Amino acid sequence: MVRGTGSGRCSRPPAELVTLRIRLVLTIALVLATTMGATFSIIYVVVHRTAERQLNDALFAQAKEEALELVLAGGDERKLSEREIVELEDGTQLTRYAIIYRPDGAIQTSTTNFPCPLPALDAVSHPRGESFDFHCGPLHLRGAFVRLSDSSADRLLLAVSRTDLDAEARGLVRTMALALLASLLLGSVIALALTRSLTRGHEEIAKVARRVAAGDLTARVEQRPSDREVRQLGADIDRMIERMEQLVGSQEQFIAHAAHELRSPLTAAYGEIDLSLRRERTADEYREAMQFSHESLKRLVTLVTELLQLARAGSDAHVDVNPLSLDQIATNVANELSKAYAEKGVTLERDLSPCAGSGRAREIERLIRNLLENALRHTPSGKRVIVKTHEELGRAHLTVTDEGTGVTPQEAPHLFEPFFRGSGERATDATGSGLGLPIVRQIAEAHQGSVRFDTEYGPPGARFIVELQLRPETKS
Repeated sequence: MVRGTGSGRCSRPPAELVTLRIRLVLTIALVLATTMGATFSIIYVVVHRTAERQLNDALFAQAKEEALELVLAGGDERKLSEREIVELEDGTQLTRYAIIYRPDGAIQTSTTNFPCPLPALDAVSHPRGESFDFHCGPLHLRGAFVRLSDSSADRLLLAVSRTDLDAEARGLVRTMALALLASLLLGSVIALALTRSLTRGHEEIAKVARRVAAGDLTARVEQRPSDREVRQLGADIDRMIERMEQLVGSQEQFIAHAAHELRSPLTAAYGEIDLSLRRERTADEYREAMQFSHESLKRLVTLVTELLQLARAGSDAHVDVNPLSLDQIATNVANELSKAYAEKGVTLERDLSPCAGSGRAREIERLIRNLLENALRHTPSGKRVIVKTHEELGRAHLTVTDEGTGVTPQEAPHLFEPFFRGSGERATDATGSGLGLPIVRQIAEAHQGSVRFDTEYGPPGARFIVELQLRPETKS
């Protein structure tokens, strides 16, 4: 069953799943009908032909015996015996019908039990050794011709009723038809039960998918069917929904924080400008108001730039990567920030081992800059920041260590959340946007890497470790 409101075992399966079950049942029924129909047809043909062969063998054996008796009896006028029974191998006794035809087609003699006018030779003539069927009144007969002797042109027609044979064939057909119908009904019931059992896991997954599509991210595929593949699919669906729930929650939190962060500098700038316009002020007062508004708008521009960077960081997958040197990029960024470090009295030390690869240089540069600016903001004068690069196990490592105030264990899990500010100095920091570290994480993940805060280091001080899967530089 699934978790959340509006679910339960009594709810109906989706229409698509019902259609799938019906199609599966119909397919199984069609296969069963085709297979059993073909099998029953073969059985019918074999049984019916066997019965006809036995009848033919008995008919020809009796006809030859009859002809031999007539030849041995001699005389011009041939007389048929009075017996009216032909006995088959299985003991079945059939009524005998016989006619002797002269060479000109005239009837010489016949048994007296024909229920119809005696058939003319032209109507029943067939080659010797070949049995055939014909009708005589209400009777369906099977007959055969034999010559009385090699020197005589007279022919003997011996026939027996095939009513019993036809009745057996009809009975066999009815029996097989009933067996086929019963098999189809039973097979359909079993197929329906099997398809319901096999698709129960799919039904639960379909219900969860529909609820998620309707916006219910609390739905989960809690039932674990016995089918390993379906069970794995359900687990994957649950993980996907959990990830979606986290992303949606993060998105909502990000939008709320972004709205708040954007509102603050706008409100401050608007308030200062509005206050300046209410009455005449001196040039110094106007300059002070403009300076305040300038700082607010500068913070707003920085915040908007960071938001755009965060939105597209790592999303330019279509941009071709180029060969780069991580240590050289770190050197360039450190040189650019050296003035800011000197003004604050913070020492920037470098331990940059060669680290070549390929990637998006602008994004890697942004990653390093954010880490070094973050370290500078939280490191007091007279302390150090150390940036280090090296290769290890085919991965590029970048480490930024500062001797600042550090991060408490409670704050560490939230460092990479947008707009997060911790306690103490970090909470009162007005120069940062709160988006630098989230951008670092997004860029690292776009390069098949990761960034983490070293919880074993400090406080005081903090250390951030970046691992990047930089693709090897192509050698010509």
